Amino acid sequence: MLFHPRSGSMRVLCSCFLLMLTLVLLSAVTVAQDVETPKDEIFVGYQWLHPGGTVPSPFGNFNAPTGMKLPDMPAGFGAAYTYNFQKFF
Repeated sequence: MLFHPRSGSMRVLCSCFLLMLTLVLLSAVTVAQDVETPKDEIFVGYQWLHPGGTVPSPFGNFNAPTGMKLPDMPAGFGAAYTYNFQKFF
């Protein structure tokens, strides 16, 4: 294999070109996804989690762990209201 002193600068040039191309394409994608910001938003949700798994109990013996059944997360409702004064505030 031949040593070429300019091969390192070519890699840097290609890397810079790919970085600039990536930045241009990402900025075009973010501008394309600009949607109208709503003035008011209301969110209502419900969640419940049943993991149904067994994990090692905390502060137990590291070499011989004892199992602990994960409890269910209590069921719950949530609500939120948002008022947007401006597009960016």
